[in-house]
Amino acid sequence: MSPDTDTSHTDLPLHEGLAFTGAITASVTHELNNILGTIDQIAGLLEDLAFTAGQGEPIRPEMMNSYAERINTQTTRGMTLVRQLNAFAHSGDHPETEFDLGNAVENLTGLMRRLAGMQRIELAVTLPDDPVIVRCNPFFLRHLLFLALRGLLASARQKTTLEVALVAREERAMITLQAVREGTPGPIPQPGHLAWLASRLSGEYTEQLDGENIVFCFSIPVLTR
Repeated sequence: MSPDTDTSHTDLPLHEGLAFTGAITASVTHELNNILGTIDQIAGLLEDLAFTAGQGEPIRPEMMNSYAERINTQTTRGMTLVRQLNAFAHSGDHPETEFDLGNAVENLTGLMRRLAGMQRIELAVTLPDDPVIVRCNPFFLRHLLFLALRGLLASARQKTTLEVALVAREERAMITLQAVREGTPGPIPQPGHLAWLASRLSGEYTEQLDGENIVFCFSIPVLTR
Protein backbone atom coordinates (compact mmCIF):
# COMPACT_ATOMS: atom_id res chain seq x y z
CA MET A 1 0.00 0.00 0.00
CA SER A 2 1.39 3.37 -0.99
CA PRO A 3 1.65 6.32 1.40
CA ASP A 4 -1.02 8.09 -0.64
CA THR A 5 -3.61 5.38 0.05
CA ASP A 6 -2.62 4.35 3.58
CA THR A 7 -5.00 6.16 5.96
CA SER A 8 -4.44 3.99 9.01
CA HIS A 9 -2.21 6.59 10.70
CA THR A 10 -3.69 9.83 9.37
CA ASP A 11 -6.78 11.86 10.00
CA LEU A 12 -9.72 11.50 7.64
CA PRO A 13 -9.61 14.36 5.09
CA LEU A 14 -12.21 17.04 5.77
CA HIS A 15 -13.65 16.74 2.28
CA GLU A 16 -14.56 13.09 2.94
CA GLY A 17 -16.83 14.04 5.82
CA LEU A 18 -18.29 16.93 3.82
CA ALA A 19 -18.91 14.64 0.84
CA PHE A 20 -20.67 12.13 3.10
CA THR A 21 -22.87 14.82 4.64
CA GLY A 22 -23.58 16.31 1.22
CA ALA A 23 -24.58 12.97 -0.30
CA ILE A 24 -27.05 12.25 2.49
CA THR A 25 -28.48 15.78 2.53
CA ALA A 26 -28.82 15.97 -1.25
CA SER A 27 -30.65 12.65 -1.42
CA VAL A 28 -33.08 13.50 1.38
CA THR A 29 -33.85 17.01 0.15
CA HIS A 30 -34.43 15.65 -3.36
CA GLU A 31 -36.98 13.23 -1.95
CA LEU A 32 -38.57 15.97 0.15
CA ASN A 33 -38.87 18.09 -2.99
CA ASN A 34 -40.69 15.21 -4.70
CA ILE A 35 -43.07 14.97 -1.74
CA LEU A 36 -43.79 18.71 -1.80
CA GLY A 37 -44.33 18.53 -5.56
CA THR A 38 -46.93 15.79 -5.11
CA ILE A 39 -48.73 17.77 -2.39
CA ASP A 40 -48.67 20.87 -4.62
CA GLN A 41 -50.23 18.84 -7.42
CA ILE A 42 -52.99 17.60 -5.12
CA ALA A 43 -53.59 21.19 -3.95
CA GLY A 44 -54.17 22.16 -7.58
CA LEU A 45 -56.70 19.36 -7.96
CA LEU A 46 -58.47 20.56 -4.82
CA GLU A 47 -58.65 24.07 -6.25
CA ASP A 48 -60.27 22.67 -9.39
CA LEU A 49 -62.69 20.71 -7.24
CA ALA A 50 -63.58 23.81 -5.23
CA PHE A 51 -64.19 25.73 -8.46
CA THR A 52 -66.57 23.10 -9.83
CA ALA A 53 -68.36 22.98 -6.48
CA GLY A 54 -68.79 26.75 -6.72
CA GLN A 55 -70.52 26.19 -10.05
CA GLY A 56 -73.10 24.07 -8.30
CA GLU A 57 -71.74 20.63 -9.19
CA PRO A 58 -71.81 18.04 -6.37
CA ILE A 59 -68.55 16.85 -4.75
CA ARG A 60 -68.08 13.11 -4.51
CA PRO A 61 -66.98 12.06 -1.01
CA GLU A 62 -64.81 9.23 -2.36
CA MET A 63 -62.78 11.76 -4.36
CA MET A 64 -62.22 13.93 -1.29
CA ASN A 65 -61.22 10.87 0.72
CA SER A 66 -58.77 9.88 -2.01
CA TYR A 67 -57.12 13.31 -1.98
CA ALA A 68 -56.94 13.32 1.83
CA GLU A 69 -55.34 9.87 1.85
CA ARG A 70 -52.73 10.91 -0.69
CA ILE A 71 -51.87 14.02 1.33
CA ASN A 72 -51.61 11.99 4.54
CA THR A 73 -49.30 9.49 2.81
CA GLN A 74 -46.98 12.21 1.56
CA THR A 75 -46.88 14.13 4.84
CA THR A 76 -46.08 10.93 6.74
CA ARG A 77 -43.20 10.25 4.33
CA GLY A 78 -41.95 13.80 4.72
CA MET A 79 -42.11 13.80 8.51
CA THR A 80 -40.23 10.49 8.63
CA LEU A 81 -37.47 11.86 6.40
CA VAL A 82 -37.19 15.05 8.46
CA ARG A 83 -36.85 13.03 11.69
CA GLN A 84 -34.18 10.84 10.08
CA LEU A 85 -32.26 13.83 8.76
CA ASN A 86 -32.49 15.56 12.15
CA ALA A 87 -31.06 12.48 13.91
CA PHE A 88 -28.28 12.35 11.33
CA ALA A 89 -27.46 16.04 11.85
CA HIS A 90 -27.20 15.57 15.62
CA SER A 91 -24.79 12.63 15.20
CA GLY A 92 -22.03 15.22 14.90
CA ASP A 93 -22.84 16.96 18.19
CA HIS A 94 -20.26 15.03 20.26
CA PRO A 95 -16.98 13.35 19.25
CA GLU A 96 -17.77 10.49 21.64
CA THR A 97 -21.01 9.55 23.36
CA GLU A 98 -23.19 6.59 24.35
CA PHE A 99 -25.92 5.61 21.90
CA ASP A 100 -27.96 2.68 20.65
CA LEU A 101 -26.12 1.09 17.75
CA GLY A 102 -29.37 -0.32 16.35
CA ASN A 103 -30.87 3.17 16.11
CA ALA A 104 -27.77 4.43 14.29
CA VAL A 105 -27.87 1.56 11.79
CA GLU A 106 -31.58 2.09 11.22
CA ASN A 107 -31.05 5.83 10.77
CA LEU A 108 -28.29 5.52 8.17
CA THR A 109 -29.94 2.75 6.17
CA GLY A 110 -33.22 4.66 6.20
CA LEU A 111 -31.51 7.69 4.73
CA MET A 112 -29.85 5.56 2.03
CA ARG A 113 -32.98 3.76 0.80
CA ARG A 114 -33.49 6.26 -2.01
CA LEU A 115 -29.89 5.86 -3.20
CA ALA A 116 -30.34 2.10 -3.20
CA GLY A 117 -33.74 2.30 -4.86
CA MET A 118 -32.30 4.34 -7.72
CA GLN A 119 -30.26 1.22 -8.56
CA ARG A 120 -33.28 -1.06 -8.00
CA ILE A 121 -31.57 -2.49 -4.93
CA GLU A 122 -33.48 -3.35 -1.77
CA LEU A 123 -32.03 -2.75 1.68
CA ALA A 124 -33.02 -5.46 4.17
CA VAL A 125 -32.12 -4.56 7.76
CA THR A 126 -32.16 -6.98 10.71
CA LEU A 127 -31.80 -5.57 14.22
CA PRO A 128 -31.93 -7.16 17.69
CA ASP A 129 -34.94 -6.57 19.92
CA ASP A 130 -32.89 -5.10 22.77
CA PRO A 131 -30.77 -1.91 22.61
CA VAL A 132 -27.08 -2.36 21.84
CA ILE A 133 -25.29 0.44 23.67
CA VAL A 134 -21.85 1.54 22.48
CA ARG A 135 -19.62 4.50 23.25
CA CYS A 136 -17.86 6.03 20.27
CA ASN A 137 -18.29 8.73 17.62
CA PRO A 138 -21.82 8.37 16.16
CA PHE A 139 -20.94 10.38 13.06
CA PHE A 140 -17.90 8.22 12.30
CA LEU A 141 -20.05 5.11 12.77
CA ARG A 142 -22.54 6.36 10.21
CA HIS A 143 -19.74 7.39 7.87
CA LEU A 144 -18.21 3.93 8.08
CA LEU A 145 -21.53 2.27 7.25
CA PHE A 146 -22.08 4.73 4.41
CA LEU A 147 -18.73 3.91 2.81
CA ALA A 148 -19.40 0.18 3.08
CA LEU A 149 -22.90 0.47 1.64
CA ARG A 150 -21.72 2.76 -1.13
CA GLY A 151 -18.98 0.30 -2.03
CA LEU A 152 -21.44 -2.58 -2.20
CA LEU A 153 -23.96 -0.54 -4.17
CA ALA A 154 -21.28 0.42 -6.67
CA SER A 155 -20.54 -3.23 -7.50
CA ALA A 156 -24.03 -4.70 -7.16
CA ARG A 157 -26.33 -5.47 -10.04
CA GLN A 158 -29.95 -4.44 -10.30
CA LYS A 159 -32.62 -6.42 -8.45
CA THR A 160 -30.12 -7.12 -5.68
CA THR A 161 -30.91 -7.40 -1.99
CA LEU A 162 -28.31 -5.76 0.20
CA GLU A 163 -28.59 -7.26 3.67
CA VAL A 164 -27.52 -5.39 6.80
CA ALA A 165 -27.61 -7.25 10.11
CA LEU A 166 -26.63 -6.30 13.65
CA VAL A 167 -25.90 -9.09 16.12
CA ALA A 168 -24.99 -8.39 19.75
CA ARG A 169 -22.72 -10.70 21.70
CA GLU A 170 -21.43 -10.42 25.26
CA GLU A 171 -18.71 -7.84 24.71
CA ARG A 172 -18.90 -6.93 21.05
CA ALA A 173 -21.49 -6.15 18.39
CA MET A 174 -21.11 -7.42 14.84
CA ILE A 175 -22.52 -5.58 11.86
CA THR A 176 -22.51 -7.53 8.60
CA LEU A 177 -23.30 -6.10 5.21
CA GLN A 178 -23.64 -8.35 2.19
CA ALA A 179 -24.90 -8.04 -1.33
CA VAL A 180 -26.91 -11.10 -2.36
CA ARG A 181 -26.42 -11.07 -6.10
CA GLU A 182 -27.43 -12.89 -9.23
CA GLY A 183 -24.65 -14.30 -11.37
CA THR A 184 -20.93 -14.42 -10.75
CA PRO A 185 -19.69 -11.81 -8.27
CA GLY A 186 -17.16 -9.23 -9.22
CA PRO A 187 -14.23 -8.06 -7.10
CA ILE A 188 -14.79 -6.98 -3.52
CA PRO A 189 -15.18 -3.18 -3.41
CA GLN A 190 -12.52 -1.30 -1.50
CA PRO A 191 -14.06 1.91 -0.10
CA GLY A 192 -11.37 4.15 1.31
CA HIS A 193 -10.77 5.09 4.94
CA LEU A 194 -12.64 2.11 6.44
CA ALA A 195 -9.61 1.00 8.42
CA TRP A 196 -9.10 4.47 9.88
CA LEU A 197 -12.75 4.85 10.84
CA ALA A 198 -12.89 1.36 12.37
CA SER A 199 -9.80 2.08 14.45
CA ARG A 200 -11.27 5.34 15.73
CA LEU A 201 -14.35 3.38 16.82
CA SER A 202 -12.14 0.88 18.68
CA GLY A 203 -13.39 -1.71 16.21
CA GLU A 204 -12.21 -3.69 13.24
CA TYR A 205 -13.54 -4.73 9.86
CA THR A 206 -12.97 -7.54 7.39
CA GLU A 207 -13.92 -8.12 3.77
CA GLN A 208 -14.57 -11.53 2.28
CA LEU A 209 -16.48 -13.57 -0.27
CA ASP A 210 -19.08 -16.05 0.97
CA GLY A 211 -19.96 -18.05 -2.10
CA GLU A 212 -21.48 -15.47 -4.44
CA ASN A 213 -21.98 -12.90 -1.69
CA ILE A 214 -19.70 -10.00 -0.86
CA VAL A 215 -19.57 -9.58 2.92
CA PHE A 216 -18.29 -6.68 5.03
CA CYS A 217 -18.04 -7.32 8.78
CA PHE A 218 -17.59 -4.68 11.47
CA SER A 219 -16.94 -5.58 15.09
CA ILE A 220 -17.46 -2.88 17.74
CA PRO A 221 -17.15 -3.08 21.55
CA VAL A 222 -20.40 -3.02 23.52
CA LEU A 223 -20.76 -1.25 26.84
CA THR A 224 -21.38 -3.63 29.72
CA ARG A 225 -23.39 -2.51 32.74
